[in-house]
Amino acid sequence: MCALAGAIVAGGGSAAVHDGDKPDRAFAVGALVGAAIGYIACSEGPALDSDGDGVIDDLDQCPGTPMGTPVGTDGCPLDSDGDGVNDDMDQCPGTPAGTTVGTDGCPLDSDGDGVIDDNDQCPGTPAGVEVEANGCPKVGETLMVLQGVHFAFDSAVLTDEAKYKLDEAATTLNGNSLVNVKVVGHTDSIGSESYNQGLSQKRAAAVVEYLSANGVSEYRLTSEGMGEVHPIADNTTDQGRYQNRRVEFIVVE
Repeated sequence: MCALAGAIVAGGGSAAVHDGDKPDRAFAVGALVGAAIGYIACSEGPALDSDGDGVIDDLDQCPGTPMGTPVGTDGCPLDSDGDGVNDDMDQCPGTPAGTTVGTDGCPLDSDGDGVIDDNDQCPGTPAGVEVEANGCPKVGETLMVLQGVHFAFDSAVLTDEAKYKLDEAATTLNGNSLVNVKVVGHTDSIGSESYNQGLSQKRAAAVVEYLSANGVSEYRLTSEGMGEVHPIADNTTDQGRYQNRRVEFIVVE
């Protein structure tokens, strides 16, 4: 359109000022010159940048970038550390190459123990357990406490409810496969101290036997009965006695 307009204007002007007898030729020459000028004028107009990212559409490989997003010379959002999270969303810039990150660009720590997943040799450590630099629980730490691991009356035979809880415990233990664990049984104060001591030992051994039969290496497990001597609640109430009847998993060498 610009070339056509230039041709008409320039051609007409040339014919009007020509004083010879060949106005058609003058018009043609003027039209050619005008067309060229019109084309140049149009081609030198402002280039389009539809998404306003500073990269013209002809060069923009990521059209439609949201307003304000930092982009490279190709018009695509910057991801300086190459973790798959754009710089404007990355809360942990400079993450080492190959590190597994979340949507915020920060290294994942799925169990929240302070050791990132890529370095964690014991993923799935229960909350609150102190760990070493490799993400495994420290020796002496209580890995978990199971309350209500019930047995048949006056015996070391596990109930179905107890087996369900121990299946969950097996999952946790297998998620911390580098640690060895002592299973410690506790009772309430009903009965004599010596009787409770023996009963707690049998029950702790029954727990070890069940776990080793369900995927936990027997070489990682030992057992000990503590009887009634380490209560954590009041033995004069039903609720207190329920809390005292427990199984603890202690990390050992």
